Amino acid sequence: MVWLDTDRALLLCRKSKILIAKPYDQGFPMQEYMKLLSGTHNDETGALAINIDPDWDTGTKFVYVYWATKGKSGYQEGQRISRFEHEEKQGGTDSAGNYWSELVLWHDTDGFGGTPKWHYGGSLTWGPDKHLYLTLGASLWRMPAASLMLLATDARSNQLLWGQGF
Repeated sequence: MVWLDTDRALLLCRKSKILIAKPYDQGFPMQEYMKLLSGTHNDETGALAINIDPDWDTGTKFVYVYWATKGKSGYQEGQRISRFEHEEKQGGTDSAGNYWSELVLWHDTDGFGGTPKWHYGGSLTWGPDKHLYLTLGASLWRMPAASLMLLATDARSNQLLWGQGF
């Protein structure tokens, strides 16, 4: 979830959908903000993190999403960070994201080619340098939690992966 302003929030659904809501209004009104059309959500992947531009209040209306995309055969192509334009429209829950404005900022070149993966969580946050930072989950094969093999499977696990200013 990320707040757009004092009374509207974007809610990220793992199954490739973003909702816009007014949590403080009676009845908690919400509606679809944007569907991630090529998204997938197998195993523990899917739409995993969302944030807005650090200059949102001064007019830079971009939404950033860390999510999984389908490959040509229907299998997962991999995780990516995308930037989408926000369309204010009439305000309130009428605002929407423009899927067709997608700019892919980063794509996981390791991919996962349809093979089940677990622990793919992640987080997008802005640093004081106005760079967007991604942290990842372990992205490991499912193994017993006590296994010592987990220590050597992925050097990137739970570490800062990427930072870039825009």
